[in-house]
Amino acid sequence: MLKDSVVEEVRKAGMKIQDECGNDLHSFAARLKRNTEKLKKEGWPVISKSMVLKSRNKAFPSHSSCLLKVSEDNAQYGEHR
Repeated sequence: MLKDSVVEEVRKAGMKIQDECGNDLHSFAARLKRNTEKLKKEGWPVISKSMVLKSRNKAFPSHSSCLLKVSEDNAQYGEHR
């Protein structure tokens, strides 16, 4: 398998954040959400979930209802309750 330095760098960064969040998925998701909001305030372009779903619906119209169902079932983001 080929090694891609960019992929390796992204994986290392993800693992570092995962460790900093104590390997807790809820903490990881909350951190991502906070960082996304910070970047929005700084003027960075951020692609919304609805934009992704719209592009998927255009690319795969016969699968769009399945994609929406899978992405929405039990999806919870933010702080662990």
